[in-house]
Amino acid sequence: PCRYMDDFVKAVDVLRVKKILKNLKIFFPLKNAQLTFGCQSSYLTLEGITEKFGTRFSHINAEQIFDVIDNLTPEEKAEAVRLADELVSSAKGVHMPAEYVKNDMEFYIAVRKQMAHHDCNAFTIPCFEVCATRQLNKRQFTFCLAKSMLTEEGIPAACAGDVGSVISKAILMAVSNAAPYMGNTLVWNPEENEVRTLHDVPTRYMKGYDKPALPVELVSFAMDGWGTTLRYDFAQDIGDTITAINLSPDMKKIMIVKGEITGCDNYLVPECKLAVRYKVADTQHFHDCQKYVGHHFSLVYGDYGDQVAEAAEALGLEVMRA
Repeated sequence: PCRYMDDFVKAVDVLRVKKILKNLKIFFPLKNAQLTFGCQSSYLTLEGITEKFGTRFSHINAEQIFDVIDNLTPEEKAEAVRLADELVSSAKGVHMPAEYVKNDMEFYIAVRKQMAHHDCNAFTIPCFEVCATRQLNKRQFTFCLAKSMLTEEGIPAACAGDVGSVISKAILMAVSNAAPYMGNTLVWNPEENEVRTLHDVPTRYMKGYDKPALPVELVSFAMDGWGTTLRYDFAQDIGDTITAINLSPDMKKIMIVKGEITGCDNYLVPECKLAVRYKVADTQHFHDCQKYVGHHFSLVYGDYGDQVAEAAEALGLEVMRA
């Protein structure tokens, strides 16, 4: 029973997380294999995830998404142009040819269209495998911007076919009311207990959906200038607290990290280069925990460790804190 308001809030958080995961249906286009090359540490089986959380999946051949783009209506193409113009005009800086942004917006609209068709509310796609088709080179876009935009809309979207990160994002979104960043995470400077998370999918609402949009700049993923990515200078927030989480592939453990931002790599460099650095309590303990969960972590601003732990325990997950 809930005797105090804090207990009531915690109980609501737990129920919200359970309900969100049970009602999560991930649009997951596939190419060649279910377990993707880009994220071998994501999960063991999709069936196991459904048994654990109730989360469901819908699949198409990943290359079919290009047919959807080719068959966008004139109105949908016009919407892509409008969204591109809006993003360019609102960006703090644009460090790539602005005409390429439309291509990324057409992919975003195609994904939203397929998600509606398949009745899905989350998304991931195997980046490495689809990149190997060379269709992205031909069409001059990447998946990064769409994942940032979907997450900003409350739709958990993850890189590289990483279903585990979709679920991690959903959990964080439920307890923090913020749009998470995600990326490859590793111990960076053991002497300073510093960890680094790197990927080109920040959001403008990492501090909360109810907070002002963060100032972002546009940088290309490809050295040729195409593939729109959002960039944020995390160095503006040195000293701020973040919460990062990751699930084990067997969906039995969750790692919860509390960090303090210490810096940011050069955030205007093309390719997958955006990185935030943060200090944790002990990098040796961080490393000992991380060996169970892999390399992709989802993170938001603020300290939500206790809320995540409460929900995790209610889901039957072993909690590891670092």
